[in-house]
Amino acid sequence: MRKYLLVVVLVVAALFVFNACVAETQKPEEETPSTGSATAIYNAIEPLFSAATDSTVSAVVKGIVINAYSNVVQIEDLDGKAGLRVELAKGEELPEVGKVIEVGGTLKKYEKTNEGVVTFKMQDATYDVLDETATPVFNELDEAFFATDNNYKLNTLVEATGLITKVVTGKYPKFYMDIEVGDATKSVVLFSFDNDVKDWINTVGETYEGSNLYVKGYWSKYKDDWEIVARSSEDIPAMSK
Repeated sequence: MRKYLLVVVLVVAALFVFNACVAETQKPEEETPSTGSATAIYNAIEPLFSAATDSTVSAVVKGIVINAYSNVVQIEDLDGKAGLRVELAKGEELPEVGKVIEVGGTLKKYEKTNEGVVTFKMQDATYDVLDETATPVFNELDEAFFATDNNYKLNTLVEATGLITKVVTGKYPKFYMDIEVGDATKSVVLFSFDNDVKDWINTVGETYEGSNLYVKGYWSKYKDDWEIVARSSEDIPAMSK
């Protein structure tokens, strides 16, 4: 009888150890914590400064979405230091403006055709929306914005007050503005793809000629013109008056 009880105890103990081992091996693997591989846009771009035009590297960057259309996302560093045009891979949906994203793809130094400026973009990119918030930074214009080589300021948000020197109406309405940048006066164009802004310029734009106007938007270059591109009426406070 005692031998029988001893065998039962040993069997039960063996089953207990076996089940514990099985349970341990069946535990789900713990998620690997983020390695923090994403870097600021400027930090990813800077090594390409000395590289030849059309040089490429793989990169993962973090930034806040300031504009999105078609398959293009424009992002800037959380401190507003640098901006980047991101061309999404096929099938990627556009993220919401204002979201902080981590985006990876091929980072390229390239010359914008017929626009005389060497800048940077990311191609074939995929992204993840991060669980963090940030407030977009609007930069004041300085000489770095007008660089023709290694211009990392394109696709950043800017704000400025300028004197309206010329108003163009029609299909592509715009303001020509004189803006003080340091000790110099720079000619900058205010443009927009937004229909409300275009209608406003066509309707009342000429009444602003010779006046100062405060505007916001993202920094761009088209042919010979440096541009502030207003994304909507919210970038032109005068429209709400």
